[in-house]
Amino acid sequence: MYRRQPLQTGFSLIELMVAMAILAIVVSVAIPAYNSYIRTARMVEGSDSITALKLAQTEFFQENNFFFTGANTAALIISSNRMWIPTPWDPTLTDAANLAKLNFTYTVANCVLGAGGSGATDAAGNPTECYTVTATGQNLLAATDVLTVSN
Repeated sequence: MYRRQPLQTGFSLIELMVAMAILAIVVSVAIPAYNSYIRTARMVEGSDSITALKLAQTEFFQENNFFFTGANTAALIISSNRMWIPTPWDPTLTDAANLAKLNFTYTVANCVLGAGGSGATDAAGNPTECYTVTATGQNLLAATDVLTVSN
């Protein structure tokens, strides 16, 4: 009498190797695309913060007849009387914890007009004519990721 052997179930080594090769190809294409998407989203976040800062500058100027400036993000928040706070900002965290999480550090300076000249300032040195905003990447962005806007 002929005895049957039980059927083997599962995948062969060749099938597993082909599946792994296909997966490796998909991952090698997907990861750079995902990283590019994330970087673009972070750059848009910085652009949104600059837009909000420009609106705060307009409101501040209407009340004070000069634009606020600051050498870093914390100084800007203080000098704007908290009219401007960068995104994302979590009100449940301390200012220091929020500043540490930001993808950009922001500065606002008096703009330069003409050939090497400075913009107009009031008696205290505050810009009254124009300003320049610079957002420099940090944390999850490179320091070469810079956004600059002048009004």
